[in-house]
Amino acid sequence: MYAHGCVAKKTVYSLLFFWMMPLSSIATEAESDSVVPECRIEADYLEQVSLQGSSPDHVESFSCFRTIDEVTPEQSLIVDIRTPDAYRQARIPGSINLSSNKLLNTGALQSRDLLVVDQGFSRSRMAEFCAKAEVNGFERLTVLVGGTAAWSAAGLEMQGAPDAIARLYDIEPSEFFAEVSRQRVTVLVDESQTESLQQLIGSEVKVLGLPDSGDAIEQQLVSLFSSGQYDEIFPMVYVGSDPAVTGFARKHRSLFVLDQTPDELRAKRHQLLASATQRKGIPERYRCGG
Repeated sequence: MYAHGCVAKKTVYSLLFFWMMPLSSIATEAESDSVVPECRIEADYLEQVSLQGSSPDHVESFSCFRTIDEVTPEQSLIVDIRTPDAYRQARIPGSINLSSNKLLNTGALQSRDLLVVDQGFSRSRMAEFCAKAEVNGFERLTVLVGGTAAWSAAGLEMQGAPDAIARLYDIEPSEFFAEVSRQRVTVLVDESQTESLQQLIGSEVKVLGLPDSGDAIEQQLVSLFSSGQYDEIFPMVYVGSDPAVTGFARKHRSLFVLDQTPDELRAKRHQLLASATQRKGIPERYRCGG
C-alpha cells in the first residue's frame, strides 16, 4: 500500500510541475518526454482489434485539417506528437515534442496558434485527435495533412539524421492494417501482386497495379497525383520495394511506402490478430484510452 501511495503522489507532483511550467520550458522538457507504456499498449490494442471489426466507436473531425499549402507555419507553434525517438531522429526546426495526451491537457497552449504534426500517414488517428482537441477547447489548433512527410516533401527544412529524414514516408504493417480496416487508404502494388494483395485486404479497399517499366510507373504516378482527387486518394501506400516508386514517395506528400511483399504482410497480419486476441483480455482499468 505504501509503495502504491508513493507512486500516486509522484504522479500528481509530476503533473502539477508540468502545468506550472512556463511555456519556454516545454521544449526542453519535451526532449526527455517518454510515451506512457500503457498508452502505447492501448494505441496498439485499438489498432489491432480493429482488424477484427470489433474496435470501439471512433469520434472523428476533419475541421482542423489543412494541407501544407494552406498553413502559415511561421505564425504558429509547431507541436510534433510523434514518439520522442522519432522526433529526435528527424524533426521540423523550432518544433516541440509532446504526446497528444499531454498537449490536450496543457492549458497554457489552449489559446495559442498551434500547428500539430505526426508522421502524416494515419488520417483516422489525426481525425480522432482533432475531435478531442475541439472538445478540450483548442479553437486555434491546426493539423497538418501529411505531417512531417508532407513538410519534407514540400522541400521545407528538416533537422536530424539524413537517413531518418529519408525514411519519413516509411510505415509499419500495424499502421497499414489500421487504415485498411476503415477503408481509408489507396494501395499501389506491382501489377503481378495485385490479386494476392486484394485477397488479403478485401475488395472494399482500392488497389492499383503498377507496370514493370520505370518510365511507365512514373507516368502513372504523375497522372494519379495530378488528377485533382487529393482527398480521395490520401493516404496512398506503395506495398513493395521498387526504387522508382520509393524515390517518387520522397517528393509527394500523399505517398507512403510499406516495404513488404503480400506474403510477408499476410504473415504479419496473423501475428497482429493473435496479439489483438490476447489484448482483449486486458481489463479496461489498465488501458488509458489513447
